Amino acid sequence: MGNRDNFGKCRSCGQQVIWIKTVAGKNMPCNPQLVTYRQGNGKEKIVTPNGEVLSGELVGAGTQDATGGDWELIQGHAATGPAIVEAFPDYGSVFVDSHGAASGSSTYICLTTNSGITQEDYNNGWAVSSGGAAWIDGRYIQHHLNGAHISNPFVWLGICEGMKLSGHGVMANALVEAGCGAVYGYSQSVTFVADLTMYLPSFTGSLMEGATIADAFQTMKDEYGVPDPRGDAYPIIVSPVDPYPANPDSEQTVYCEWTLFGNAEPVEITGFSLAETSLEMYVGRSGSLTFNRVPDNANNYELVWTSSNESVATVTGNKRRANVTGISAGTATITCTVMVNGSVFGTATCEATVNIDTSLFDSLNVAGGSLQFGTSQPYGFEAVTEGDRFLAKSNNAGVGNSTATLTTTVQMSAGDTLTFDYFYSSESNYDWYRFKANGTEVQHFSGTGMSDFASYTYTAASDGAYTFEWSYSKDSSVNRGDDCVKIDNVAFSGDAGMANGDVDGDGIVSVSDALLAMRGAMGTITLTASQLAHADLDGDGTVTASEALAIMRMAMNG
Repeated sequence: MGNRDNFGKCRSCGQQVIWIKTVAGKNMPCNPQLVTYRQGNGKEKIVTPNGEVLSGELVGAGTQDATGGDWELIQGHAATGPAIVEAFPDYGSVFVDSHGAASGSSTYICLTTNSGITQEDYNNGWAVSSGGAAWIDGRYIQHHLNGAHISNPFVWLGICEGMKLSGHGVMANALVEAGCGAVYGYSQSVTFVADLTMYLPSFTGSLMEGATIADAFQTMKDEYGVPDPRGDAYPIIVSPVDPYPANPDSEQTVYCEWTLFGNAEPVEITGFSLAETSLEMYVGRSGSLTFNRVPDNANNYELVWTSSNESVATVTGNKRRANVTGISAGTATITCTVMVNGSVFGTATCEATVNIDTSLFDSLNVAGGSLQFGTSQPYGFEAVTEGDRFLAKSNNAGVGNSTATLTTTVQMSAGDTLTFDYFYSSESNYDWYRFKANGTEVQHFSGTGMSDFASYTYTAASDGAYTFEWSYSKDSSVNRGDDCVKIDNVAFSGDAGMANGDVDGDGIVSVSDALLAMRGAMGTITLTASQLAHADLDGDGTVTASEALAIMRMAMNG
């Protein structure tokens, strides 16, 4: 988009004006306040930011006039990161008109100054340095709001590439998580004509007439079509009921019921169904359910989402969609209960089938292990063979502002152990390997100092379910070393067949197994995670001389 630096004051009245060069080449002073209008017959002259002079009818002088609220314009070098964040809690609508760009795995609003941007912002990837200027994304705003209450605002990102596929919705998702009611943006570079003279007037005009975002979006599409009639940018909405689409370069159906003037009039529901009757996914992956209602504008209802077996699949949802996450292999029935005025109106169900990713199962478990693993998308861990190891390796090397995660959930008793081999090689102090247990960080390393795998043993402090997460996260730039994390030989002491004395994993218990265990007990060698799991007969996370002698007796007794 264009800049907003061409401001001045009217010599007659002292009011602020913006100078816009018309297509005829003349500089024209204009009222800088955005107006909403409908193009066509009308006596008003509207000047667009690219210099076109149009005839039309004013729908209103702006959102603030229609609602009787206040408004604030932050422009040029005054539009610093901190100033933008400071304004967010105070307004019901936020319009961002700037340049935009995709970089790494996010998209950014381009500022004309880097004032107030810290090294922490750059290190975490929610800001990008651009000489004396800087770029920020939704995570910057979310982080610096620091939990401050914001009034469910609607955000219009009138920038290029705000919803680009390579950004994975990071910008919009962070704003919604921070408390925004909905975020509008474009999948590609958008033209001035489409954004400011077609889509924006139509959309905001509908909102000021009381329409929901869903209805305003549909009206806008009906009037002007998608994508951008002058380009290839698709308009996209992200909201609590409209997740970032798998393909933002396609037409979207929007469900958000946010309105400019508060809650819409109640509309009773007369019928409903789930669009999906079955889902299939891997452990750690998710699938979505869509709630269809009759009539389509019904709003006087609530939904309760439940899973028949939360050890297999969990579900979270709202009034239009639900997200189902696979926890372990098996099947679970997902039930949607429709409530009207506190009473059950009806139910609908979907069968969820969760499968094991066999490649991760085989590459990560020690012999005899049965742990189930899940991994993130679009970047995660994948099974690879390196030398004599079949292991799992992060696959986000070279991808700025990205994170790959690997997870498993284990039911443990106090004293049970989880042991694994790990290796990391990264840009020191910027790209990080992390290991967490139930959300608590246990390991946090970076750099290129490792020459071989190391082993780590985690001991459960109490009975319960433990979710373990390994991750590799990258900042916005620079790659060092192998640029990855590798995990191998994950062993749970409670797995049947783990501590069977077959330390070398050749399928039999022999004198060589006992000698290997004894050398580990004496500290002359460091046992791998797999060797430790098979030698640790009492499951306490260590191997002792008495366990080595017990393995010797097992070998002698055949």
